[in-house]
Amino acid sequence: MFDNMAVESKPETPSSQRTSKLSSDIVESVLLGRVDGAMLRGLDQDGSRLGWAPNWLIDATAISGFTPDSVPAGVRVLESGRVQGLKRIVIITKLPAARMAARTIGLSASVELHVADDRASAMELMRRPLKG
Repeated sequence: MFDNMAVESKPETPSSQRTSKLSSDIVESVLLGRVDGAMLRGLDQDGSRLGWAPNWLIDATAISGFTPDSVPAGVRVLESGRVQGLKRIVIITKLPAARMAARTIGLSASVELHVADDRASAMELMRRPLKG
């Protein structure tokens, strides 16, 4: 009776990221798909290649989730960026699990980290003076 049934699952959105320098003070990364350790290591390489700015804007509105290895990889990226002058990160996402993971990573790496719902809110946070 069920021999002719098929199950179709949506293929996972391909993961990618793009990083660029918006100004001398802001590096921006746009993330798409599932965030994993390899993607985050790529962000670190791009940030180093471009030259870390004091502010990093991460648009994570198009992520579908993240893998367990992304948390320790994220801590390493922030520690690397901090050594090279990164002081603040603002992440745009509404995904509850991503918001929680981002805050954990920020605390672990001792970097000022904010989470915003949209780009306008993120840019408002970027305009605030850096702490200490």
